[in-house]
Amino acid sequence: DGVVNGDPVFANCIYDNCYEFDGKEDFIEFGENDFDFGDEPFTISLWVKGNGSGQGIITKDDWSGLGNGIKIFTNDNDDGHYAYWNGSETTIIGKRNDSWHHLAITRRIVEDSAGNIKLLNVSLYYDGQFMNSTIDERTLSNSKNFTIGNANDNDNFFNGSIDEIMIFDVSLSGSE
Repeated sequence: DGVVNGDPVFANCIYDNCYEFDGKEDFIEFGENDFDFGDEPFTISLWVKGNGSGQGIITKDDWSGLGNGIKIFTNDNDDGHYAYWNGSETTIIGKRNDSWHHLAITRRIVEDSAGNIKLLNVSLYYDGQFMNSTIDERTLSNSKNFTIGNANDNDNFFNGSIDEIMIFDVSLSGSE
């Protein structure tokens, strides 16, 4: 139920039609209360195709990444990757290029051996393969809008296609 901004077009994609963003003010925006995960598990799954750098794919934060929100983006500080921001560092998901890639980000609760310390482990999957993990202990809740195709700051617009976004309030396993 997001609001489409700009003029993204429908393109033939992985499964029927998807949005194709031109990198110039195209994005889909949901409300500020949508997809506040707090300190709970979640999974975000999507297909993405695009080779731009420094662009927001899915965000609930501005480009600075200081607002305790989700930030999945194209990294501009390396030789070209999709990446996840955990609040203090960038973790690489996989190589970006002009081909379709499946990204999945899961956060699960891990307790220590005494069962009383909660770590929020984020696992990153690229084309069905586990690639990396990081700890993200932030409470993912803020007053930013949840956006697809930009970095929630009317800048850093995505240039490419995004298909089949699925968001779950549970941590799915790699085989799911």
